[in-house]
Amino acid sequence: KNMGSSVGTMRREEEEGEKTDGRDVDVDVQPASSDSPPPPAPAAPASPPGDNGSGSGGGNPPPSTAAPLRGSSAPSPRRRRPNVILILTDDQGYPPLGCHGHPFIRTPHIDSFFSNDAVSFSSFHSGSTCAPTRAGLLTGRWCNSAGVWHTVGGRSLLRRDEWSLGDALRGVGYE
Repeated sequence: KNMGSSVGTMRREEEEGEKTDGRDVDVDVQPASSDSPPPPAPAAPASPPGDNGSGSGGGNPPPSTAAPLRGSSAPSPRRRRPNVILILTDDQGYPPLGCHGHPFIRTPHIDSFFSNDAVSFSSFHSGSTCAPTRAGLLTGRWCNSAGVWHTVGGRSLLRRDEWSLGDALRGVGYE
């Protein structure tokens, strides 16, 4: 059975910039140029027919986590924009990881994230195949709402008007 891809979620302390393991997670996600205000958030795409507005269909605005990415003040000299590292393992379910006690499969590099409390493997939301999983990861929405529900016949293409993680990062100066 295809279990889809899994995505570990960052621990809350690190998201909020609190000290963890003696390291201060102090980052800056300000726009590249402090002379101009950040670009406005892209307009939300129109809801598809049958969307009841419950948040499970199209037309959702960018996730609320986008708001803190937009700042109006110049970056502090001691702060710098963090590197963003995104790891997605394809066709990966919860059980086949060494850190979860699988008797045969060894995953030392993924296990090192788990053992250092850098990642919490507690929330898994994925599509049944690779393209829907990527669509969900990049948009923060259910893959069908983003227009991706399979890998054949054009069903793997993200809608052009869909807001994505790339849009959010571009809006704060990443290339």
